[in-house]
Amino acid sequence: MNFKSGPLAGKTLFGIVEWSSDSVFRFDAESGSSSEVRPSTFNAEHTERYFRE
Repeated sequence: MNFKSGPLAGKTLFGIVEWSSDSVFRFDAESGSSSEVRPSTFNAEHTERYFRE
């Protein structure tokens, strides 16, 4: 995703996803201009967990 406007204009969102089951996953991402910013581990402060009910 290349942001066209706002504070992330010109940056790309790099992230990782971990599926715990078919209804639970967690996601962590960082924005930047190269894949060097891609997270390789989950940061508890930045990680979001999603659940499907």
